[in-house]
Amino acid sequence: MEEILRRAQAVEESVRQTEERREAAEKEGRELSELLEGIEKEIAAKENAVKGYQLRLESRRQRVQQSKDQVDRLTLDTNEQLRRAKLLEDLERSMEGFGQSVKAVMRESGRGMLKGI
Repeated sequence: MEEILRRAQAVEESVRQTEERREAAEKEGRELSELLEGIEKEIAAKENAVKGYQLRLESRRQRVQQSKDQVDRLTLDTNEQLRRAKLLEDLERSMEGFGQSVKAVMRESGRGMLKGI
């Protein structure tokens, strides 16, 4: 009979230890679940921040491209205006478009040969 009692006590002790390990495992599982949930929330927050930065970056890239396009347009317009100004200066110097008599009068006036012109 003592043998049966000792075995029953051993079984009860084993059951008690198993129950303690189960409770500890459940507690650890709850803690890990809470930790996982916190980490997932943090990951979501970081992903949202990254998306926000990506949108800002894309917006800035578009503004840079628009500015480059505007600079190119203005450069072309400036070059065209400079080309026209040079063409007009060349025409003025060569007096193109005027008859020979007007050219001769202007040349003589420039040399001081004709007074009042």
